[in-house]
Amino acid sequence: MTSSSKPLKSITYNEIINENAREGGAMALKGRLTRFRKWATKQAGITAHGAICIVNGEATDGTRNAPILTYEAPKPVPGSEGGGSGGASAPGANAPSEVRCGAIDSQPDRAMYDRSIGCQVRTVRELKKDEVALSIPPSAMLSPALIAASDAGQAVFACCSSSSSEFWDMFSATNKLEKNQAEKIQQNSGTQLLVKILQERKKVETALMKAERIAIEAGEAGNDAKLPKNLVKAGSISYRAPFLAFLIHQRFANEGNPSVASSTRDLPRLRPDVPVGAPGTFAPYARTLPTSICLPICWKRNELALLAGCIPGMPLLQKVAARTMQLSTELMALMDAGFLWRF
Repeated sequence: MTSSSKPLKSITYNEIINENAREGGAMALKGRLTRFRKWATKQAGITAHGAICIVNGEATDGTRNAPILTYEAPKPVPGSEGGGSGGASAPGANAPSEVRCGAIDSQPDRAMYDRSIGCQVRTVRELKKDEVALSIPPSAMLSPALIAASDAGQAVFACCSSSSSEFWDMFSATNKLEKNQAEKIQQNSGTQLLVKILQERKKVETALMKAERIAIEAGEAGNDAKLPKNLVKAGSISYRAPFLAFLIHQRFANEGNPSVASSTRDLPRLRPDVPVGAPGTFAPYARTLPTSICLPICWKRNELALLAGCIPGMPLLQKVAARTMQLSTELMALMDAGFLWRF
């Protein structure tokens, strides 16, 4: 950086996701949907009919006459009074284990999705027979080539131990790895499966906090000798991992428009080319994804207990346990390989 260059303004994820709407919720999502609409047409090369709009309750993408759905006032959710920024819960609130796993952002944001069916594509008028509603070029999609060339994908790649320079040779099929995990627990009872799921969640949380602490301490001391560098054996990480890493980076980076592939990042292997025509960032898309999902893998302890207490629920509980175990294994392996400091 030259002496005449201006330092970049620091901005946090919470400031980005709220879009200058401190209360969050519909007003904040409206700003993100508007930004997403502009990104889609001006950067991603997506052609959308003028009558097409994206809405979620009272939040719209700014399209004129877009339908607005008004819901009743949100009800308080036990255990979530502290919001999504890590604040302390109010007295009498449920323990963190009683809150759905993976919920992010603030209570108004989560309440908005709880009261609606998520973002919907609608029309403000009827389209004629020969009118094209939407045209999306391949370059605007999350393709394997894009993930392999991205900073997030390359960070996962750097954590793998192999002499091969082919990105996808490092990974294995997700269903194959989850099947291996399922074989370990196929004789477990419902209670044992429930305990295993909760143990894996706690183990990941502890490992992530430890990895963050080590990375911060090493950065402050300017000494990388203590940074974890135990590379992951090729084939033990699923194809899903680099995709998740990419979405997490684009969603949670403390940057307005985090780059897909930064030219300044030091890489241990030759980076493949980014697909021609691909946008420089996918953050406007990633930041319109829901704040939580209702899949069983995210269920609370008492919800999972319903599966553990009945015979029809056992196959689903086994699947949740196997998937949780594989995700846990992958995340802890990447932390031990130094994913945080490599990225």
